Amino acid sequence: FNYCLGRYQEARDWIQKGLEIFRTFNDQAEIAFCLVSLANVAMSIGAYGEASQLAEQALPYALAAQRVDLETKIYLRWGGACTKQGEYQAARLKLERALALAPPASRLRADSLSRLGGLDHYLAKLPTAYAYYEQALHICRQIGDRLGEVAALVGLGNISAGMGNYI
Repeated sequence: FNYCLGRYQEARDWIQKGLEIFRTFNDQAEIAFCLVSLANVAMSIGAYGEASQLAEQALPYALAAQRVDLETKIYLRWGGACTKQGEYQAARLKLERALALAPPASRLRADSLSRLGGLDHYLAKLPTAYAYYEQALHICRQIGDRLGEVAALVGLGNISAGMGNYI
């Protein structure tokens, strides 16, 4: 996506055009995908309220399409937006919903666990944050997700330092 290159308006324009086309076909899954992609762009530019609104708009389409993977991604994005807005209880509910939906040994489950770990780290709930990151690390190693493994290891390192475990 162009937003990965910092071309946010261009990314929005292309995704918006795709959304318009999918709406003419009433393709529920692709509408949900476009809306969550727009939410990703909004998160990238710090428009967290907009990202929350887009995630909320995407959810009924993912449900109608019976796409649990999209539903999980929507809850992850929505939880992240809530976290950035300081809505921590709402963030926890969204992230826990994503975790409940994610398949057992999957990137989505590892992402859900890592984001819950990040939320608890931010809220200074270090032992639970550590446990979330440990679970994410186990899954990432199980499925061969090296980037996820690195993210979990960094999370564990940060938590360990916060708990005073320097060795």
